[in-house]
Amino acid sequence: MLPPGEYVARASKEQTEWGESKNGKPECRIVFRIEEGEHKGESITAFQYASTPENTPITIKALRTCGCTMPDDDITNFEGIDSNQVRIVVIHDEHGGMMRAKVKYINSLDGVSFGKPMEAAKRVSFAQQMKGAVIMAKSKDGNTSTAASSPNDNSDIPF
Repeated sequence: MLPPGEYVARASKEQTEWGESKNGKPECRIVFRIEEGEHKGESITAFQYASTPENTPITIKALRTCGCTMPDDDITNFEGIDSNQVRIVVIHDEHGGMMRAKVKYINSLDGVSFGKPMEAAKRVSFAQQMKGAVIMAKSKDGNTSTAASSPNDNSDIPF
């Protein structure tokens, strides 16, 4: 069983397929082979679902991240799924009373990306717009201090 962690992996086109879960819902099985590190050559299976408006876009994004082009917008056509290396996040999860390794996330190697850095003038405006939200969050936490304490600051511990 793969230990929890992040792994560089690639989907296997030959072992990726659509099926049905035990309750009859569409599920996609993607077998990943680890391509780097101590566990190079080992495999793990990810299960992706397309049965709700919430999980269908996640599954499509995961397939595209792997490189799947879905020709003619056909989600069952796995063309290109093995073309990209990805970073998978593996966790351990109890299922049916047994511990198992589970693929929690499928990410691009580029990591999380966002549009572009905020320009200085927009950052100042944004800070002003968010000031009320920050003050509200502090008051809900009972923190009225204007300075954040260090996570390693133990000065308030009474022993």
